[in-house]
Amino acid sequence: MSRDVMRMLADARPDELDPDAPVDAGTRERELARARHGAHGTTTVTAPARRLVRPAWGLGLAGVAAAAVAAAVIVPVGGDGGRPAAEHRDGTRPLDGRTVLLTAAETADREATPASGAYWHVTALTGEYTRAGSGANAYTVVSEERTENWTPTSPAGFVASRVQDLGARPATSADKELWQRSGSPASWTIRYYFRNGKYKARKLTPNPGQVQTSRAPMSQGGEWLGRVITVKQIRALPADPKALKAELMRWYAGPGRKAEAEAVRGGELAKPDPNAWLFDITRRLVTDQPVAPKVRAAAFRVLAGLPGVVSVGKVTVGKGQRGVAVGMTRPAGNAGVDMQMRLIVDPSKGRALATQMVLAKPSKFYPGFPAGAVLNSSVILGADWTNSAPN
Repeated sequence: MSRDVMRMLADARPDELDPDAPVDAGTRERELARARHGAHGTTTVTAPARRLVRPAWGLGLAGVAAAAVAAAVIVPVGGDGGRPAAEHRDGTRPLDGRTVLLTAAETADREATPASGAYWHVTALTGEYTRAGSGANAYTVVSEERTENWTPTSPAGFVASRVQDLGARPATSADKELWQRSGSPASWTIRYYFRNGKYKARKLTPNPGQVQTSRAPMSQGGEWLGRVITVKQIRALPADPKALKAELMRWYAGPGRKAEAEAVRGGELAKPDPNAWLFDITRRLVTDQPVAPKVRAAAFRVLAGLPGVVSVGKVTVGKGQRGVAVGMTRPAGNAGVDMQMRLIVDPSKGRALATQMVLAKPSKFYPGFPAGAVLNSSVILGADWTNSAPN
């Protein structure tokens, strides 16, 4: 492997692996801002719809299908709008998307298969981005939510979830300055596009919400990966890239797609492109699903073989995790919204850190957002086996 590749892998190494790494100023500022969020007034903004899709364990089939449609009409992430970056600020050239994914596959191949447990436990931080203010003082607000899901290995078990709304805040220090120039409003009433030309409204505040917990029989739902699928089926996926791709593509026109088909006919979504669909499904597979390392390696190789995958370059997500973003642009539907799906990868660990959706082109449905703007993201904070779940 070349020195440039090794340097990229070192740069992509997550901060939490460095025990002496200081807390970055942005993180500290966000934490302090949350502790002293007192301000004045309310502002109304137009924003993307709130992402309705959490890990879908415990949802009934109808709920999962409806959530999948909602996610497809929404969006997430920042970058260059789909064009591979020509050069990093430090003068190094980014790895191409294929190299990033194949490097991650090689790393995953060397990973030992961990012992399984009674539950697959995933913790994630989701962020939704909206625009507020006006003119030169327009700024971005991010609303965050922390989710935990415990999925039983046994189909006779119960799914448990824990969700907390962490509140909203100006997304960056620059956004905070613009927020202050706009009168430091204490809340934001967002108006977002729903469907069929209709809008809905929702109020955002900096105040964290109460932790909400729930339990449901595993028999009432499963994960949405093109269809509802159980843990047993996920763990039985083949480790050969060709066989894995063939298995996933069997789901492309499979059951559970009625709601999505209706949305296509209604003009809300584009007719699914097979490659874009496969990229979206496979990126979910490598992000937080209980697959064996060699199956994850095969999934990375499936992604590497898809046409249209580009490298966006180095990205920092969540609580300072660093990785390399690869993306594929999904064609617009009649609604005229071009989205870029992104996967943030740490090639040195053979794992995906996050998924994002990016506005590839400006759209009337997302006023104020430039091409490449982050609209929605999901960062994995932890994914492992455990033998216990909350009651």
